[in-house]
Amino acid sequence: MSNKVIISIMTGIPISKLKSSLRGKDIHYIRTVPNTALMVGKGVSGVYLENYSCKPIIEDFLGPSSKIIYLDSEALLDQVTAISGSGIAYYIAFMEALRDAGIALGFSHELSTQMATGTALGAAELVTKSPESLETLRKNVTSPGGTTQQALDIFAKGNLPKLVSDAAFAAYRRSKEMEYYCL
Repeated sequence: MSNKVIISIMTGIPISKLKSSLRGKDIHYIRTVPNTALMVGKGVSGVYLENYSCKPIIEDFLGPSSKIIYLDSEALLDQVTAISGSGIAYYIAFMEALRDAGIALGFSHELSTQMATGTALGAAELVTKSPESLETLRKNVTSPGGTTQQALDIFAKGNLPKLVSDAAFAAYRRSKEMEYYCL
């Protein structure tokens, strides 16, 4: 195996463009879309390997800080960008909104931030450690006619699933467009 490896984290830039720009010989290319949670050892990284002999390299590089999802097609990295690459910002935006709602309800900025972020962390741990589906876990917290149901009804009225889908597809389309603006 060549000892030359290029690991690209550039969104929307395919290996073919890297090869035409770099023009090196015997170079192995790896494309990955990590997310910033790898900074705390909880990342999710989509990886496309041109050559599977490079797998130990990416395992050493990302394995300690990220769950690695190997993809059979480089084109799927645009979808990874839309879901996990950009997804960190989506969750943080939701936490900001929940924090702001807490402030509007009378909590201090600090206390409301602690509640919003702690609840997000708890939800993630619950989902990670429970064998139940996301739908079942949500239903377990939702009493018919109760407080949670009232809030979820507002999300449904605002068509939260469509809003999230539209946002993810916008990120996906932008990732595809970026190929034409770079290199």
